[in-house]
Amino acid sequence: MDRVFGLVFESQDRNKIATSLLVIASLFMVGCVDLEALLGASGKKISATKPGDVGATPTPTPTPSLALSKVFATSHISCARAGGVKCWGENTSYQLNNGAQTNNGTPADLAGYTDGVSQIVAGYEHVCALKNGGVKCWGHNDYGQIGDGSATAWISTPTDVSGLTTGVTAIAAGWRHNCALLNTGAVKCWGWNSYGQLGNGVTGGSSNVPVSVSGLAAGVTALGFARGDHSCALLASGRAMCWGYNFFRQLANGTTTDTNTPSYVYASAGVPFEGILNIASNRYGGCLVVGTSVMCWGLNDVGQIGDGTTTNSAYPVTAVGLSGIVSVGAGSDHNCALQTGGGVYCWGSNAFGQLGRGAVGGSSGVASTPSLITSGAVEMAVGRYHNCVRTNTDVMKCWGLNNQYQLGDGTTTSTGTPIDVNF
Repeated sequence: MDRVFGLVFESQDRNKIATSLLVIASLFMVGCVDLEALLGASGKKISATKPGDVGATPTPTPTPSLALSKVFATSHISCARAGGVKCWGENTSYQLNNGAQTNNGTPADLAGYTDGVSQIVAGYEHVCALKNGGVKCWGHNDYGQIGDGSATAWISTPTDVSGLTTGVTAIAAGWRHNCALLNTGAVKCWGWNSYGQLGNGVTGGSSNVPVSVSGLAAGVTALGFARGDHSCALLASGRAMCWGYNFFRQLANGTTTDTNTPSYVYASAGVPFEGILNIASNRYGGCLVVGTSVMCWGLNDVGQIGDGTTTNSAYPVTAVGLSGIVSVGAGSDHNCALQTGGGVYCWGSNAFGQLGRGAVGGSSGVASTPSLITSGAVEMAVGRYHNCVRTNTDVMKCWGLNNQYQLGDGTTTSTGTPIDVNF
């Protein structure tokens, strides 16, 4: 899932846009480019080691004809439902499903998706969509991540995932694997299994069809991972379980040992964390909401845990200065949280402006109060190196890395200030 993560409208005539838009935004991870490569030879990372709120922007002009309702984020592509589904961003692996391999800086129809779409997610050069309870995937299939049982290296059009044409309530995409939550509360996964991320008791190889996750035949309420080689699920009991790659302590079980079956997220050695309301994990760690606070774990080299240090943690620790939190999202090396009052706080690396502090790179301190844009946020989506919010005036704003048009403004200029998606 991880978890970590735009909106599309007909920009030429907004008055003709339907008021029943269901927006699905996905900032898809494609392109397999690590942070050091993106930053250049120095590999320098800029960080804020405590949460900071997003920089101020002018009060947006209300757009009454837009009825936005949902935002998702992963990385380099954005999608939205506006009558049908439209997407923009990187297209090197046919992610936009338009028969070409040319990036789009403006919204374009996602062929075959005119209604019924509830979720779109992506991993490394593959995309999956949940429509009317069924899952279709397309793109790179080198490890069976399309899930159709084939060995075809590339699949350019949406293809049914074997056995998951009905009864699915949620999906999540890792680096080269995916998982689906069924209406029975069970979880199934498919794709790459090098670290046991499929959760079926096997490590190594891959599966080009979904397999059942051991011990999770029922009782799962949500999936909480994105962009990584491990998987996490939230249980009805208020506990969470993760499995797969654990080198950076991203399973939060007190070890650095990979596991091919689910293990609890622990509060301390041998003590499962209770009362978890929301969980989001990425390639190097994760965060959870308990009560109205945020706790994070894993790699902390740029302060992404949010406790004021750069010390890694195998167990969740409190991100300081946060209260009234309702959801949390995990980027590659930053995290963000949404408050009940609409405040959005971000912390960790600011190399591409993903903290929303106005600067791209450079020093980024800690902001103690929400800005105008954060005080009006009703939804938040956290991508790999950028984020988006939907405001209470139905305006979509994004900030951070924009090398593949993922901010939706028609440019490839990264920004540390939230900007309007160009609908």
